[in-house]
Amino acid sequence: NGSNVYFNTMMAGECPICICQLTEACCTPCGHVFCSECLKSSFPAETPSGISKCPMCRATISLYTTVLVGTDAPLKKPKPFYGHCVYLQGGSPGVASYHFDSPDDCYISYENAPAEWKTADGSPFPVKKAFENPTYDPLTRTFTGTIDWSPKKVDSDIVRWEYRLVFSDSLNVIMDGEIKQYNADGNKVSTKSFPDDLIYWRNLRAATENAFLFGLTYIQHGHIGVASYHFVREGEAYISYKHAPEQWRLDDGTSPPLQKPFIDPHYNTETRTFTGQIEWAPMTFGGDARWEYTMIFSPDMNKIVDGMVKTFKPDGSAGCDMEFGTSFSVGLSPIKLIYERYDEAKAEMISLLRKHQFSRR
Repeated sequence: NGSNVYFNTMMAGECPICICQLTEACCTPCGHVFCSECLKSSFPAETPSGISKCPMCRATISLYTTVLVGTDAPLKKPKPFYGHCVYLQGGSPGVASYHFDSPDDCYISYENAPAEWKTADGSPFPVKKAFENPTYDPLTRTFTGTIDWSPKKVDSDIVRWEYRLVFSDSLNVIMDGEIKQYNADGNKVSTKSFPDDLIYWRNLRAATENAFLFGLTYIQHGHIGVASYHFVREGEAYISYKHAPEQWRLDDGTSPPLQKPFIDPHYNTETRTFTGQIEWAPMTFGGDARWEYTMIFSPDMNKIVDGMVKTFKPDGSAGCDMEFGTSFSVGLSPIKLIYERYDEAKAEMISLLRKHQFSRR
């Protein structure tokens, strides 16, 4: 059985996934040991933020709580909490977004709040409302703080909000907690919980980086590794086929490589345009020997909104071109490729909400 396999491989110093000698051995919170890369590769493509199931016991594990044997260093570290964490409600900045700039500077931003958002006396919410007595415990990843509206009121009789926010291992989402709302008499009026009533995930990109491409990944159909585009750094970009469907085959019947690098990749920041080539020769993929890419990104870099893939046969003749866009084509229009930026924090929130829905059934 599985436990016997694990015991035998561990006694031999072998990884139970690859059945080879352990390389960069790591230990999960449930006590199982694997090669670090084997464990990472076992995670499904749609699994966000390094969260998955242990291959041996199926306990929930993450790369943030799995450590290297001998050093106890986690396989993945989140950015520091203060100075790096902004949490958006539904992904919108300045719409009651939470900002944690420093231990003494934590606040809610209403910079882009809807015009109809008013306090009880009809005045608009302030652009910035500071938390009182903010505290953060890194061991439990828990923040507490108070928003005091007195002498004003919100929602007719509410004068105070008391927060408890519990963050995920990755710090990407607010996975638990609540806001307790009190009236002027000190009585609790209501409670709103995370993420059932309030959905917040981390903004992983600063506004000043909006035209910066490198470090980003773009996906189709919601999955990484299904011809996803990875822009590593200047001069280095590739297409990932790590989780491509089994039926995707080169014309000689072999699977596409896990990574296919772009040749001569170039990115123009001013026009937000990427160009590069994929060479399949001497092999062909779908009858094509070469693909020439032009990708134009949206101002916020969230989508590929325009551009084209020109395809060429081995004799240099043109193949069937494909266009990038934001909606599917109809009729005789060229095939549309719809790609959006992979947002790790948003993906983690979607996964969390699905688990909550399933647990209610």
